[in-house]
Amino acid sequence: MIDELEKVLTQQTKDFNAVKLELSNRTAKFEAYFEKLEKTKVVLERQLARKDDDSKAENDQFLKEINHLRTQLENLKGKSVKTKFDKHSILGKPPADKLHELSSEQSQHDDSNDVLVDIEGVEE
Repeated sequence: MIDELEKVLTQQTKDFNAVKLELSNRTAKFEAYFEKLEKTKVVLERQLARKDDDSKAENDQFLKEINHLRTQLENLKGKSVKTKFDKHSILGKPPADKLHELSSEQSQHDDSNDVLVDIEGVEE
């Protein structure tokens, strides 16, 4: 009976050691996996921080551009700039500010004794 108990004890010890070794191997694999996850987490956090910094810098640059353009706009307010894109009247009449220019041009022509002829009504 003691021999049988010794055999059972020996077998249980072997089984226990096998389970212990398997558990140790699995634990090592999980530890390696979690270590890899931790490294990946650190890399991703760094990338996120860089992107956040880049976004903040880009936002700051846009705000600077907006302020610069706003300053330029304020500087241009009150200054009259003539362009070839001046608005024309849809009624065929020049805008009010052009009427003043035309009337002053007309008075200059009148002063020089030039004769103005309306050729729109003349037929050939």
